[in-house]
Amino acid sequence: MDPSSSGSKTARRSHRRAVLHAAASEGDHDRLWAHLQSALDDVDGVELKDDGVTREIRVGTQFVVRVKRHDATDRVRSYPTRRALTFWAQSVAFEGFEDIHLGFGYRWDREERSIGSAIISLHDGLGKKPVWAVQLADGGEQAATPFTWTPVEPDLPQLDLSEAIAKDEEEGQTS
Repeated sequence: MDPSSSGSKTARRSHRRAVLHAAASEGDHDRLWAHLQSALDDVDGVELKDDGVTREIRVGTQFVVRVKRHDATDRVRSYPTRRALTFWAQSVAFEGFEDIHLGFGYRWDREERSIGSAIISLHDGLGKKPVWAVQLADGGEQAATPFTWTPVEPDLPQLDLSEAIAKDEEEGQTS
């Protein structure tokens, strides 16, 4: 039985709220894409592709971006189609000619059901924790905005090459 037709006022209100939230989140994504189309329409080196099912942005010759909602751990979700699995896998065709596939979008606050910070992330596999994520600062009306970097585990190793450099410099001076 459809909750919206049941006699319970609470059930109808709860069902209506769930439908509105679903429509709002879908509408938010569509509005974000429309805004990106408008903002990036005349930018050199940026090409937008919308084939109904897949929306991508190509930046230059190397970066391909999909607009996605990110969860609190910066994971993205998608139906595991062949195209999606290939996109998020970061496969390398030829050294130096590979595309880098990025996720761009927003963090979704599940509790408040609202859009949070803008984010760019690199994933190597669908549904996996990102390799890295960058949270963009709100720049207001500025054309270029600074960004904050949000580290994602595991931390990258710290290398101290000062001894090797010093040894190289010594050998360079003695020869």
